[in-house]
Amino acid sequence: MNRPQSLEKSLNDVKYEQYVNNLHNRLSQLIDPNDIDCQRWPWELLQNAKDTVVKRKNPKDRYVDVIIKYYTDNEGKKKLYFEHNGDQFTNKAITGLIWKFSAEKRNEQTTEDGLTRDKQSTGRFGTGFMTTHALSLTVDVSGSLFHDDPEVMRNVSVDFTLHREGPDDDAYKAGVDRTEREIDENMDKRPIPVGEILPTRFTYHLNKDASEKAARMGIENVRANAAQTMLFCPSVRSITIIDEENNVTFKITRKNNDESKDVIKETVFVEQSSDRNEPITRRFISMEIEEPSKEISSHWKAKDRNLRLHVAVEVDKDNNILPIPSTSPAVYCSLPLIGFESMSLPFYINSNDFEPATERTSLYLKKKRYEIRTNEETDEEEVFYLQSGINWSIFERSLSLYESVVDYLIDNGYNNRYNLINGLGDILNGAWGVETKNCLASRFILPLRNMLVQKDLVKTGEGYRSINSEVKFIECSKDCNLHKLYGICKTIYGTNLAVEDENENWIALKWGRFTFESEFDEKKVDSENPTFPIVKYDKVAKFIEDATCIDNLNLIIENDSDTNSDTGQQNAFVASQKLQWLNKFYEWIEASKITNLADKKIVPNRLGFFCSTEQGCDLKDASDIPTNIFDFMKKLEIDWDKNLLMEGVRHITLTKETKDNVVTAIKNRSKEIRDDKYSNDGSKLTKLLPLLMSLPSTEDGRTQDFYDKRSKILSILKTIYQSDIKKVDSVTLELKAEVWEDSDKWFMSHVSKEIANRDHLDIIEPEDTEEQIASKYCTPEWLSDIVSFMFDKGYLHLDDITESESSDDVLSIIPNRYGVFKPINLLYKQGLIPDKLLDDRLKDTGFDIKEVLLYDGFLLNEKAKITDYQITTLASKYNEYFDGDDNDEKESVANFLLHLVPECGEQYKEIRDLYDEFNNDEDTTITAINTSELGIWKGAKDYMVGLLAEKASECNNVFTIGKILKDFTNEEEITNEQTNDCGKIGMSWLNRLAQVIKNCKMSVNGDLLLIPDWYGNLHPSNEVVYDGTILNRYKHCDSLVKLVDSELWSHFPDKEKIQGDDNMISSIVHPQYVFAEEFQNNTDEKLFNLVDRLVFFCSEHNSTEWRSLLKRSIQTLLFFFESNESKSMAIFSLCNIDDAKLSRLFPETYKNRKNLSYDYIYDADTKARFSQMNDNYSSDEIDILIENKDFVKKMLQSSDLMTIQKIIEEFPDTDFKSILNILRREQGEFNLERFQQNISDERKRDIGDKGECFVYEMLCNRFGSVNVTWSNYVPNDMNARIVCFNGREYRLGTTSHDFDFVVSHNGKTIYIEVKTTVGNIKCSKDFPLIFETKEWEWIDVNRTDNAQHYIVRVFDVENNPKAYFLKQELRVE
Repeated sequence: MNRPQSLEKSLNDVKYEQYVNNLHNRLSQLIDPNDIDCQRWPWELLQNAKDTVVKRKNPKDRYVDVIIKYYTDNEGKKKLYFEHNGDQFTNKAITGLIWKFSAEKRNEQTTEDGLTRDKQSTGRFGTGFMTTHALSLTVDVSGSLFHDDPEVMRNVSVDFTLHREGPDDDAYKAGVDRTEREIDENMDKRPIPVGEILPTRFTYHLNKDASEKAARMGIENVRANAAQTMLFCPSVRSITIIDEENNVTFKITRKNNDESKDVIKETVFVEQSSDRNEPITRRFISMEIEEPSKEISSHWKAKDRNLRLHVAVEVDKDNNILPIPSTSPAVYCSLPLIGFESMSLPFYINSNDFEPATERTSLYLKKKRYEIRTNEETDEEEVFYLQSGINWSIFERSLSLYESVVDYLIDNGYNNRYNLINGLGDILNGAWGVETKNCLASRFILPLRNMLVQKDLVKTGEGYRSINSEVKFIECSKDCNLHKLYGICKTIYGTNLAVEDENENWIALKWGRFTFESEFDEKKVDSENPTFPIVKYDKVAKFIEDATCIDNLNLIIENDSDTNSDTGQQNAFVASQKLQWLNKFYEWIEASKITNLADKKIVPNRLGFFCSTEQGCDLKDASDIPTNIFDFMKKLEIDWDKNLLMEGVRHITLTKETKDNVVTAIKNRSKEIRDDKYSNDGSKLTKLLPLLMSLPSTEDGRTQDFYDKRSKILSILKTIYQSDIKKVDSVTLELKAEVWEDSDKWFMSHVSKEIANRDHLDIIEPEDTEEQIASKYCTPEWLSDIVSFMFDKGYLHLDDITESESSDDVLSIIPNRYGVFKPINLLYKQGLIPDKLLDDRLKDTGFDIKEVLLYDGFLLNEKAKITDYQITTLASKYNEYFDGDDNDEKESVANFLLHLVPECGEQYKEIRDLYDEFNNDEDTTITAINTSELGIWKGAKDYMVGLLAEKASECNNVFTIGKILKDFTNEEEITNEQTNDCGKIGMSWLNRLAQVIKNCKMSVNGDLLLIPDWYGNLHPSNEVVYDGTILNRYKHCDSLVKLVDSELWSHFPDKEKIQGDDNMISSIVHPQYVFAEEFQNNTDEKLFNLVDRLVFFCSEHNSTEWRSLLKRSIQTLLFFFESNESKSMAIFSLCNIDDAKLSRLFPETYKNRKNLSYDYIYDADTKARFSQMNDNYSSDEIDILIENKDFVKKMLQSSDLMTIQKIIEEFPDTDFKSILNILRREQGEFNLERFQQNISDERKRDIGDKGECFVYEMLCNRFGSVNVTWSNYVPNDMNARIVCFNGREYRLGTTSHDFDFVVSHNGKTIYIEVKTTVGNIKCSKDFPLIFETKEWEWIDVNRTDNAQHYIVRVFDVENNPKAYFLKQELRVE
């Protein structure tokens, strides 16, 4: 009998209701899936895929390849399919998939090794598959199925769609019905080759944003966790992701598959991705066990149930241990427990025996492990392990496996070992229940930690060490600089620190001591509850405070300096390093804005002891005050070190010590020293030396003037007190000027007294030693500088150094010319007194001017008033001396003064020359002195003239004077020529003396023999009568004088016979005597009358005795007449004495001269010649020849007759008068005497020199002498010729030059050539302008843009010179 329809209907209703109930709650959650669901769906599909191959008989066939493709189809719809090549669908699998239930048996499972084991299966296409609806509620399913109907018995294609869109019950029911119809409709629509199956594919329609999000997150999770999942699922051979939406293709494949147990093994995977340049190798070091488990056996009530456990650590190709990413689960139950990331572990742990909670997002971890139950079969109590008990046992068993892996990694030198504790610092901070957290800590985490702290995981400077071996880790908050704090701590802990590269990683993974709930009964003791040895800044502060002082800081300091350096250098280095270290810590505290250390004694004062910096503390910051100031204060016995922040400490905020306080303290101390009544100045100076030796800084706007003043005072101090300052260094202090001012005043007053006590300047001698030189500091230059300085700065006043009746303590510190110190009012400046008047030879006058003159070169401040010594006063002193009594020194004093020449002109040169010549002093030095006060020489001049007059008188005649001048000794025999020279020289000297006496208007002693007679003998002025110059008017008058004095007068012993006077020759003043004309001027009348009488007397008394004398006398007289008669020459007029005058002067002899001549002179032959001339020449011609006899003689004796004849022949139209006019114009005023000289070269040179002198003075006035160069001017050449022009003397050379002058003006060079003539401009046509060839050539050679050339023509140079400048070229600008 068939079941009733009602029953059939009831069964169907229950089936549909159960289906709807299974879908309803879960699908509503997946309409907007959470992140866990978005990440889990690939693993649920992977679980189904790998489960299809576990029953394959051949282990080599137990693999599956998975492809996930995210794409847009031809209709533009986004889709994702999951495809695998595992076994095809079974009937149960399709049924379970359609009706949403697990298709496997509940109590057994075929695992990936092909074994069937009892277990509560999660099933295929049950709850887990539901998660895939996070992608879409519509799923296209395709694959193949073995059709077992007898008539078919082959694989057929299967294509259908799961329609679970809902959302109500009817919709769900309609959907499942539609799915079943599609199965029937689409069955076997695709052909399948015999023996083959089709890949299984699930295609999801991504028709909303949530679907796309789930697709992206699922793909990302697969990429992140595929390798470790495949590690625990060896049947998965590869996973491929084709993400066309992001144009990325990813594939991971297994490189090896080591399924061995109980050993450390390495599994390698290769990841390839189009968004990476190269494949990535994923390496895992793992250990896998399978062993009996009482907990699992008890739970499943089965004997010998095994625990399958696999732990792994990932490493990279460089053997660096990798951490498990925080987004990846560490716990696997074949597949990752997505959502259980709170179980953060340093290793992956997989066990198919884990008991996961619903949806496999966590594990059961209740405290209770088991319970006692009664066995229904045996009625005995037995232990029944709960799901949590199984899970705890798995975790506990994993400890030893992980330790084995850790040991392996350590033994094989793997790096980044900090990752072996990764997650253990945060795991207990997760969202666990209190009980679970305590259990997790006690049963798993603390034992795990305790094991790890004993392993050599920490890399230090000495290699790897364990955490519990005094290793330290440095930690600070994120906003602090860990790198700097690490460097600070390294100086304390050295190699006990984890290397800095890993320190931060360790800190990120650190843990503290876990605190159990007080009621928890499985607590661990502290030894089993290890902590991380963390060092923070407070421990550094404690380290410093415990040291008490900087010297006690036990730091690890690396000294790279020379190991042979002395202890002092090493100590200094260590001290500096300690301070550097402290400053780094303080800087770190400041930058980290840490404010809770003020009460800690961690900041050193200047004594090195650590102090607190809390508000109100005594410690002050003096960092703004230079360190050397406080060192300096100690020298003044002011020590603030206890309350001052150590020098060099930075980044500590304290009350600032001020410079004003420092200044006040120093001023008070220095005043205390100065005011000490029980100390002498020396002791005070010693105590003040540190202050006096210091200098102010010129930085920060401080005045340079005060610095310069202090530098000067310091220089004075070093100079005077050399030995006292050797132990005191000079320092520069950034302090106000008031620090020094009072002490400087005291010191400079002390210096003034010290200088006065020396009495005189120091003179450094060549033989002085260095020590002696150093002690002789009071040199003129030094004292001058110091006195001026003291005046200028107000340390010295005029009253201090001025002597007066009311002043008892005057300071004598101003030196006279001898260096002796005098009051300033007793000294004078040299003023206009020339240096030569300070000569020691003038001290013989009894007045030493150097006693009252200021030391030469001693410069006084303008405040020190001192007057010039008046030269008129000095002149009076000298004149008083010469007016006084004679002494042996007067001559030398007068001689010295007269050898000084005033620049205003040689007033007494003649006197000096006379004296030097008389004394044969040729090497005397003439010195020009700059003064116009001639009174200086008055006394010396008068004295010297009188002295020379006396010396001349003592000679008796001019010949003796000449001998003295010629330096002939009395014993020497001299020739007549020498005698004549002596007479001339003596006469010249005497004449000059006479002129000096007259010019000086002196009255000399009338008894002195100063007037020379005709023969040069000297007479008093009253013994000579006649002017000898009168006789110079007559030619050959000396023959008459000689005739009288030598012959005629001596032959007449009885002068009365001639009725004449005495021999008058000795009464005639020598004609060369300069003032002879001042005597009687009738000398010629007296002398010629005497000659006339004597000769006439002889002729009247002719006798044999007298005839010879008479002939000589008449010859002499006739020659005189002939020479002086009035006659004319043919060309040149020369006027002589007329006949009337000769007749008057020689009344007897002149009128009888022809008769006397004819009778007494001519012989017979001569008389015959006279007759012959008379026959050949007329009387007029004879008269002309006679009148011009000298010219005729000259013409006859030379070749002039031939020259004159040649001139007449060549220039017949030119008369001699025209020639004379030309000569006058060319050579100046022409006369016969000049014409007779050789004038061509010498005269031309003289004219040229005068022209150059005229132009030189003109150029100097126009351009200044410094800009004018005269080629011929050689002022220092003693051999040069001297040219006088306009009252000035010029020394000119003889070297020929291309030009005469060069003038520099406005960047131009002007070359000037001078051409001179004596003629005036009206006669210019008669004076051609002549140039040499080389002069023109030189102009061409030197033609440049900056050169100008001028020709200067000077006319009438000797009378009224005038210059015309001719330019070399035409240049228009």
